[in-house]
Amino acid sequence: MNDFSAKQIGTMQKVSNEEWPTVRTEYREWRKQVQVIPTPVLFIVLIGSGFLAYRVWHNKGTLWAVTGWCLVMIAYYSLRALLFREEHWKIYSEGYESGHIDGVNKALGIDAESDKFIHEVIRDEEIDAIMKRNQER
Repeated sequence: MNDFSAKQIGTMQKVSNEEWPTVRTEYREWRKQVQVIPTPVLFIVLIGSGFLAYRVWHNKGTLWAVTGWCLVMIAYYSLRALLFREEHWKIYSEGYESGHIDGVNKALGIDAESDKFIHEVIRDEEIDAIMKRNQER
């Protein structure tokens, strides 16, 4: 298979601190391509439509009711879009880490079962190190 220890493989599988700024930069570039409406504009639309819906809601008539419902829907979808944008980074970074681990595993010829075993060995070594430190105290 390869001549690396489980600890060395575990270190290779982790995304280093030097790589994260590059990942963030790539994410910002990706976000610019995906998001048509900038976040500040979407926030202003949310506040404006919510305020107008509140003001229009008290008027009588079918036209005002339809206008009010349209404004409520605009506010709802703006809020939903803003909240989903907060999840983009989490999803992007988890996908990047997963791809990094898969790339290391593929390069070293490690299958899923071997990867699971390696992580068990790393976990056991960490537990042993903690136990040793506690015994030294």
